[in-house]
Amino acid sequence: MRLPVHRMRSARFLLVCAAVGVAVLGATAVVASGAAGSSAVNTKLFAYVNEPDEPYNGIWLKDANGELVTHLDPGTYDIEVDDRSTLSSFHLIGPGVDVKTTIEGVGQTTWTVTFTDGFYSYHCDFLPSVMHGSFTVGNPPPPPPPPPPAKCVVPKLVGKSVAKAKRKLSAAHCRTGAVRHGQSRLPRGIVYWQSRKPGARLPRGTQIGMRVSR
Repeated sequence: MRLPVHRMRSARFLLVCAAVGVAVLGATAVVASGAAGSSAVNTKLFAYVNEPDEPYNGIWLKDANGELVTHLDPGTYDIEVDDRSTLSSFHLIGPGVDVKTTIEGVGQTTWTVTFTDGFYSYHCDFLPSVMHGSFTVGNPPPPPPPPPPAKCVVPKLVGKSVAKAKRKLSAAHCRTGAVRHGQSRLPRGIVYWQSRKPGARLPRGTQIGMRVSR
């Protein structure tokens, strides 16, 4: 038996709606699945080392804005390292981190490192006193107090020439005081008396007088 025309149209409309609903549910399921599978992207940093006659003495660590890194938040970072010199290396050290390139090697690599609160530094293993840098992470502990100033530990000057006595005073963090001449059994130009006893510990820069044989 054939259905009336208006009933056939209603049935087709219901079938179309059902198909659209299935498609929408499928799309929703795909989006939800994609969101569940996503993961966080680590912040990128950029390390560079070449020759010491370049800016920053040829070694630096910068952020994505090209700014020199001086402080970071704790977390995991991807560091893209560009080592361009066969005479330099990039060595990064700090709490939980000790990674480096070789002095002879060149090329690019990526390190994934996790920084925690503390002090970090980087340098070239070939010229560490020239090529170096540092930064802090989070809330590092305060730096240790500076060492107490060196004392003037009076050296033995008697029996030395004036020139040698002055060098010994300088090395001992003392200063040369008044130098007078007098009669002595020692050869001419030799110190035969000093104003402070050898071994005395005095404030840095204390002047030590001498008498020199005529």
